[in-house]
Amino acid sequence: LCTSLGRVDEALTHALAAVKVLDRLGGQERFEIEILLQAHEALIAAGRKAEATPLVRRGWQRLRVRTRAISDERIRESFTRLPQNVRLRQLWERAKGG
Repeated sequence: LCTSLGRVDEALTHALAAVKVLDRLGGQERFEIEILLQAHEALIAAGRKAEATPLVRRGWQRLRVRTRAISDERIRESFTRLPQNVRLRQLWERAKGG
């Protein structure tokens, strides 16, 4: 929200603090992808692409682990269609040049 309001410094402070909490927790199943995406967006808005790219890689790895853990095909398909997971896939494809 802060980024969309042009408050990039504030967005960056909050986003990076949230990533630090993830690091201390060792991840967080429910909101980890969203947190990583917000931090990525804040870093990009701040012109810090080199720091943003590893967050996409980290999110993609976590998404793959979670997707593989879902045994029911319909639930797995639904999970991959969640907006944050679609966005992460798009960023990953762009990052790897596809």
